[in-house]
Amino acid sequence: MAILQNCRPSALKLLVMTSLLGSFLGLLQAHGWLANSAHDDAIAAHVNAAEISQIEYQRALKLFLQDKREVLTTADRQLIMQRLIEEELLVQWAIQIDLLRFNPQLRSAVLESQLAGLDIQRRAAGNSSNSSLEVLSVEYLAALRESADIHYGRR
Repeated sequence: MAILQNCRPSALKLLVMTSLLGSFLGLLQAHGWLANSAHDDAIAAHVNAAEISQIEYQRALKLFLQDKREVLTTADRQLIMQRLIEEELLVQWAIQIDLLRFNPQLRSAVLESQLAGLDIQRRAAGNSSNSSLEVLSVEYLAALRESADIHYGRR
């Protein structure tokens, strides 16, 4: 818990932003809304047991290029790769110290992002009913609960 108190707010904000971006991009990828090719499957870097794909790297390059009026240099490309590696290291660190479990603000932001993702899935599936996120989350949680291995301690 002392580690959480020593975390800089900017690191937590970066972690929240990257988790939200990752959730959104994962949702797009899962629905096939992002292009997929054999080139996309290539790995740009390994960070411990995780991989940074070429598609992630290319996406980051495109985002960087939008703000730059000149051609990307080798230094720009190296900087972008370093940022992706640092992002992955922060995610791994957050997982290692169980930050999501012990930081209420981060947990809330991730949960809200997941619920928004469920709403996007519902809309993409053509379900235009007026069911609220609360109803949607109850249905989703019921399905998760049904497939979970839950053991209660002494009451």
